[in-house]
Amino acid sequence: MVNHMRLFGPRYRFKLIALLCLWCSSDPGLAAASHYQAHYKVSARGLPLGKAQHDLSVDAEGHYRYHFRTESTLPFVEYKSRESSAGYITNNQVIPQQYHFQRKKYGKQEQVAVNFDWENAVAHLIASESRDIVLQVGMQDKLSYHLALKFAILNQKLPQAFQFIDKKGIKHYPFSYLGDETLNTILGSVDTVKIQRQQEASNRATTLWLAPKLDYVLIKVVEHKDGKLLSKAELSALRYKKSFFDQSHPFPAK
Repeated sequence: MVNHMRLFGPRYRFKLIALLCLWCSSDPGLAAASHYQAHYKVSARGLPLGKAQHDLSVDAEGHYRYHFRTESTLPFVEYKSRESSAGYITNNQVIPQQYHFQRKKYGKQEQVAVNFDWENAVAHLIASESRDIVLQVGMQDKLSYHLALKFAILNQKLPQAFQFIDKKGIKHYPFSYLGDETLNTILGSVDTVKIQRQQEASNRATTLWLAPKLDYVLIKVVEHKDGKLLSKAELSALRYKKSFFDQSHPFPAK
């Protein structure tokens, strides 16, 4: 029997928490269904690490609410995070209005909020170091860029990078299209689009598989560093009532 406590000593517990943090922001494909819910299993080094859940709702006018939860399933790793983004979609453009993040790690709490004031072109960042950030067209938060990426792929206009605001300010995520691939999943055989995200000034890369016929839902995500596998997350359950996307009927302009 494998001794998990020995296998995951103190130095590896820190790494596992870091992997869960990465997974918190690694899903750019969720989008396109009202009352949408997806569940994922996260693993590292071949062993279960945690679980994640995404909930997305979009009303008839294009207002969205997006929630993301992640937590460790290992008894010796205390980690939970909650994220939410709210805004609206108009003419296939995602406009975030509010973002909140809360994390609990070994009893320590962290909270971040971003309020987007588009009328005055400023974002109010509330974190350990609060400040105002000048908004630019297309700027996103750490969840809304997931939706923006979906529309970019669908319209075949994948930008070189997405700009978003996190607790440290403005970041850029470059993306590249790697081709198409068919995966065997809990849903059966699924055709996917393969996308890679490279972190700024890092040798860490994230590969994502999105399903076009399922509204570009994320099917799998893999994290690599220096070419070595760090973690993997795969879809374990998917529920939604109705796709909100119709390419011939974009949401009305605000």
